[in-house]
Amino acid sequence: GRAGLQIDYDLTSADSGVAVLLHNGALALQQLAVVEKNSGKPLIDLPELAVDGIGVDVEGQTVNVAALTSRNAAIQAWLQADGTVNYQALFGEDAAAATAGSAQTGAGAAAAAESGKPWSVRLGELALHDYQVHFTDFSQAKPAEFKLSELNCKLQNFSSDLAGKVPVQFSTRLNQTGSLAFNGDMLLQPF
Repeated sequence: GRAGLQIDYDLTSADSGVAVLLHNGALALQQLAVVEKNSGKPLIDLPELAVDGIGVDVEGQTVNVAALTSRNAAIQAWLQADGTVNYQALFGEDAAAATAGSAQTGAGAAAAAESGKPWSVRLGELALHDYQVHFTDFSQAKPAEFKLSELNCKLQNFSSDLAGKVPVQFSTRLNQTGSLAFNGDMLLQPF
């Protein structure tokens, strides 16, 4: 895939060290593909993903994103007979190694964790357009297949503090024979 990143930044000296502010950020991913090593089978085909209005205050531990939009993605997933999802095997070993490595070298992350203050993340809008998801459950005697097509999803005003209502619009076709749609507000805590 290809990636492009543009961001403005301010670095200032503060009592606690260097204060870092990132603002007016934009990230664009194009033609991103995740392929299974052994088979060469494409698991994720993501033609377009854009993240706009990125702002990060490292000292204040806040991340704000105005919008995340994506179009025309195709996702292949399956549940193995042993109950594991194919992505667990794909990322599991690398993630474990990364965690072990970051435990030894992640002093900055440890300092943030010691402060006890959680990071605050806010997302103004998430919009997924025309996604395709193919999921197969091999844990059943007869494998069950689910094909979601024409999947569209829009979330607004998400916050990591899970407070307040989150407006949601969702629609998809299921196995080319049925459809599912909902439009309303969702409470995340309590769900």
